[in-house]
Amino acid sequence: RHHLNMATSSSSPSLGKIRSPGPLASASAPRLGGPPATASGSGYVNIGTPEETVLETYFVMLSKFNFERAKEQCDREQENKSGVSGANWCDFMGLLSKLASAETSYFNLSFMEQSSWRLVRRESLKVTYESILQELKKVHEVYLHRRGGTDFSWERRLTELVSHVMEYVAAKRDMTDFYVSFDLLDGSHLDYRKMEKYLRDMNDRYKDNFQHPFLKPIKSIFTREVGVLNDLLHAQQCISDWQFLPAIFAIQASHNKLSIWNGVVPLRSQGDHGSRQAKSSRSRPLSPPPQAKLPYLYKWICKFHVMLLAKFSLYFHTVLTEHASIYDMKHLSGKLDTDYVQSLFSMIRQTPSICACLVFDSNGLPDFKGPKYRFPDSPAPVLTGLNSYPIIISVPYDFDFLHHRANIVSTIMNKGQQLNSSPALVSQHDEKLHCTYYMAQVDPRVTLVAVSMARGKDRDTKTTVLLTEIASQLRNSYVAALLRPG
Repeated sequence: RHHLNMATSSSSPSLGKIRSPGPLASASAPRLGGPPATASGSGYVNIGTPEETVLETYFVMLSKFNFERAKEQCDREQENKSGVSGANWCDFMGLLSKLASAETSYFNLSFMEQSSWRLVRRESLKVTYESILQELKKVHEVYLHRRGGTDFSWERRLTELVSHVMEYVAAKRDMTDFYVSFDLLDGSHLDYRKMEKYLRDMNDRYKDNFQHPFLKPIKSIFTREVGVLNDLLHAQQCISDWQFLPAIFAIQASHNKLSIWNGVVPLRSQGDHGSRQAKSSRSRPLSPPPQAKLPYLYKWICKFHVMLLAKFSLYFHTVLTEHASIYDMKHLSGKLDTDYVQSLFSMIRQTPSICACLVFDSNGLPDFKGPKYRFPDSPAPVLTGLNSYPIIISVPYDFDFLHHRANIVSTIMNKGQQLNSSPALVSQHDEKLHCTYYMAQVDPRVTLVAVSMARGKDRDTKTTVLLTEIASQLRNSYVAALLRPG
């Protein structure tokens, strides 16, 4: 019950006001120059020279998704300092202005919008980041040759900053490929292991990069974005492999990261006060302050999180009902955006179908011990024949599969290639039992099945429509489609 309460309480995470990161550099950290930092009441750090203030405020604004204000500041600085601070400084301000515009497109996912030329549009943001990167290299090269001889010279510090900004731009350029790949596959046959590996490689490649004190706020946002996406992909993989404990750990990890990003859970985690606040955050939905402005990317990540919670509640419904009554399960599941169990019951009421179920293929998993947690050293039961295709859940719960199970397993085995290669339903009619089996593969090892008693070989249109819709949602096709705003 605790796990489902956690799931339903976090079903609507959303973005609150990002906490001010405080001073962006410690007293001992290398800085661009000027006196030590002092925090202002506005949440921005006003230190040293006016140029330092412009730079530090700019990156804080990006971390708070105030892209327009960040761009306006750079444009104003470029205009005011034209012919005063030198062309290179103005060029740098112009590139930071372009970066703010690129970040607007990135976090609003506007580069993913549907259009007749959407493939060109998707590539345009990657090209924009690459263009900014190449221009930054030119600025970096100029400052590299002009920097002074002392460790505290302006040129030397600015050269270091530009190199860190270049690393950040390269990271965002590479992240655009992730979202484009996710959407192009449309959720139908998404290789989650490959996508998870891509994010792990991204994290390993950039975890030690763009660590300049000024870039600390946007470094934090990037780390949270990659981290929560990695947790969600891992959760999806564990759910599809019917592994309860790893799945709940991954979902909890993603919930914690979203909560920190949302500003609900405090960054400190030590002490009783912090523990009580962290615990209380799981007992209420995440909600932003009224004035919070949510970037579309954050909303999409939250939607992905919510959809996985609904999927988790279906795949592990039997396990969860061992710790809560059917009434409690119905009440808690009803708080989710999608209650798959009730969707299956509704389909049966509206169609000639007498049963719907999810079937798991455990073949090729020698260490499979079932969905429940067992001690790692406990022997795994050997599943053979029909038992190697356990039923995850059936609706109605007490449906007798005695006469149907062999037919279902036989169809899954004989038409496995067809099920795996196409999102379309596969049907098999049984003359003896006067029923038709409709099947759709929703995960590599999970098949959604409906047993229909429609007369003869007539196609049960209502069943196929509803089953196709449920299968599409379980494949996360809806989540992939939401990557395209509008």
